[in-house]
Amino acid sequence: MKIDDIDKEFQQLADSLRSGEDAYQRGDMQQAASLFEQSYEIIKISGDEHPDADVCMSRLADVYYQQQRFAEATQLLLDLYQLRAKSISTRHPSFVQLLFKTAKCYERQGLFLEAEYVYLQSLGLLNVTGMPDRAAAATIAESFAKMLRGLDGRMEEAEDLEEQARDLRNLTREKLNLEIIKRMDFDGVEIVDIDEGATEGRSGIGSLRRRAGGDMDLEPKGGMTLKIVAVVLSLLMVVAGAGGYFVWKTQKEEELKKQKAAAAAAAAKAEPAKPRSLTYKTVDGLEQLILFDNNDGTFVSGGETTQGRYTLSGGILHLKVKEKGKSTKELQYPQVAQGFTDENGVILYKETAKEWSVVAAMRRILGDAQASYHAGGSYLASVPTYTNAVTGREEAAAINNIGSMDRNVNFEKMERYQHQVEQVLTWTHWSTGKPGCVEIYHYASGEDGDTLYVKGCDDHGVYIRGSAPQNAYVLTLVNGDQK
Repeated sequence: MKIDDIDKEFQQLADSLRSGEDAYQRGDMQQAASLFEQSYEIIKISGDEHPDADVCMSRLADVYYQQQRFAEATQLLLDLYQLRAKSISTRHPSFVQLLFKTAKCYERQGLFLEAEYVYLQSLGLLNVTGMPDRAAAATIAESFAKMLRGLDGRMEEAEDLEEQARDLRNLTREKLNLEIIKRMDFDGVEIVDIDEGATEGRSGIGSLRRRAGGDMDLEPKGGMTLKIVAVVLSLLMVVAGAGGYFVWKTQKEEELKKQKAAAAAAAAKAEPAKPRSLTYKTVDGLEQLILFDNNDGTFVSGGETTQGRYTLSGGILHLKVKEKGKSTKELQYPQVAQGFTDENGVILYKETAKEWSVVAAMRRILGDAQASYHAGGSYLASVPTYTNAVTGREEAAAINNIGSMDRNVNFEKMERYQHQVEQVLTWTHWSTGKPGCVEIYHYASGEDGDTLYVKGCDDHGVYIRGSAPQNAYVLTLVNGDQK
């Protein structure tokens, strides 16, 4: 290549890097990426020894991070680590920021073990180099703690890191010297007097000791032993594929599994798991059937409780209970679409039955009528509406007036009125309405006063009944008060 061509290429590279930096500073990441990629291609042709390689790779990684291209940024940073390691010691302070960026890239990809390992390297490198940079140490510790907060079972470690970061930020620059840094517990590897004889250090995950031959043993909390050879905190193990990282990762995963298992065992011991249950009950709540997933069953009726073991076969729930004298009897509850029925055919509804929505509409209408009566002396200022639980449509309640009674009414009319009331209150299979409907019956001059009845139908149009077999489930107001 001619000298003029070389000069032209260097000038083109310088212009591209300058323009890329301008684009980066003004926030145009797309343009910056294009220019730095162009520069990087020129550099790769020239070789790693190109003087602008470090700057270009570092800035291109920054751009990729801003563009959320974290995998590409990670690879560039790992390549940059190898490049720098060829010319300067991996203990050089410039590696702290490089490691921190790499940790952030791993974290953003969800590679939390990889991120944790590199966070530890960056914090440990601050100790090894003796860098009195409290801002860098605090920033890294805070970022590491934030990541740990999002991981199961790591809250205590995160809180320790946050406390240490606060201590760092509160220290005066004059007091922050190597000895103070050595005493900080970053939950990372710490080394004291690494260049002299036998040494020992402490960290949040354990202790570090020098062995004969220059190797170091890390003995984390919990008894796990991890060997880090040669230069203790060199990320070259990761970049060059040496086994140190993989040993650490395997043992870290095992340690976390043990911690989770221990926490689960402690929780189980402290509070035994309660069996889950399903409750079936009549709409008036006077009868309940409670079934547990361990096959225990409880039937409550009239204030009495019967407990036993149940099985379900042939569409019938069999509840076997022990009576006094060790005799056993069996209660049977046939299964229906809405739940179960008792011996009188009364339905004990499951929690998701549509009938509960009908009952809720009945109660709301009754409450509105009661409020209207006390406010203006009239139950029905307007026709109530409700959402039919069966059809899903908004409907008006059906209003039926039972004739009034006064002192001049004859016996025949009074008997007819009373018969109508009995029809409202009595339940039979043959008294039906529309599926999911709500009906109102107004007896303006009943025997006890101005009376309002509210009743509803199930999804088959049969009137809902409570625990009393022959009575429909009817909500009643007399002179504005519920009976």
